[in-house]
Amino acid sequence: MSSPWSAAVRGACVLAALIAGCPRESGDPDASLRLDVGSMDAGLDAAARTCTTVADCDDGIACTNDGCGVGGVCRNTPLDELCASDERCVPGRGCERPMTTTCASAADCDDGRFCTGAETCIGPSGAMYCLPGTAVDCDDGNACTIDSCDESADGCTYSLAPGCDAGVPITVDAAAPCGEFDLATHVSGSFGVRPPQLSSCTASATYAIRDATFRTTADHLEVVVDRFTLTGPLPTGPSFHVTFSDSCASFDLSGEFTCADQWNGTWNATFSGATCSLCPPQSAMVGGIRR
Repeated sequence: MSSPWSAAVRGACVLAALIAGCPRESGDPDASLRLDVGSMDAGLDAAARTCTTVADCDDGIACTNDGCGVGGVCRNTPLDELCASDERCVPGRGCERPMTTTCASAADCDDGRFCTGAETCIGPSGAMYCLPGTAVDCDDGNACTIDSCDESADGCTYSLAPGCDAGVPITVDAAAPCGEFDLATHVSGSFGVRPPQLSSCTASATYAIRDATFRTTADHLEVVVDRFTLTGPLPTGPSFHVTFSDSCASFDLSGEFTCADQWNGTWNATFSGATCSLCPPQSAMVGGIRR
């Protein structure tokens, strides 16, 4: 009579016959089973690395479980649970977010991270897939600041770089004469905005504000940032206040000219409506220096 284990071994051999051949039954069923599994390992991993210890099998990928298997053959098993919830462990590469995730709208692609930018859903109807966002650019153009994107704060952070005496993003030569406020000379021309104000959400909630162009008309002030024109009353002194709004965004920029070539102020952006209500608002101290 066949021993109880032999049916299982024969079943396994059906799958392994073309790979490694099967052992004959013997009086030691455990030995036969071990030989069978070892033969299968050797056949399946003919090109795999051999090993004597687990250290021989380290593939340098953090999300794989490295082991020295039966027959001295390395096993590098990917474990998705060692990656973020929206990533998979890809052998040879590590944790990656699938590029072929299907979607119906951008909301299906949102990875919940501010610093990775806004993900989008593109493609023809019925075959749409997620496209990763563009990472937030926190470069403020100042060599004296260390720029980084802070995921916990949903915004950029700036710290003093080694060897610098002050972390002020914009400085003006203290010896330069400022003179009294003059509408024609102060409130005109292009100013670099520091730190830049960046948003990559959707519609009007997507912008990169690195410059602000001031111009006056007969009865109001216009400030152009990115593709938006903010408007307000003509300044009668160093202070100014301009706004913009549409169905998605409301922008508010206010400030004060400290010299003809510099102003300091505040940038505020809020978002509403069915499309933009989930976009994170912004509020930041900003400055401008003439280009």
